[in-house]
Amino acid sequence: MNWKMFIRMALPMLRMAGEAKRAEDDNTTGKDDLIGTVLIFAADLIEWAITDGKALPKVPDVLK
Repeated sequence: MNWKMFIRMALPMLRMAGEAKRAEDDNTTGKDDLIGTVLIFAADLIEWAITDGKALPKVPDVLK
């Protein structure tokens, strides 16, 4: 196994952590939602960095 495979195996866990953080409460604002969005966006960027030919993920509005 190479390092890319290990990273690909970790990406779903990073995304799940982000989704869980965003789902801590009913609103869509606050630190928990920002942290969750950052975790999901980080997973997207990491996936983009190791995958050839994939478009760069769109930056979430909350991070602009």
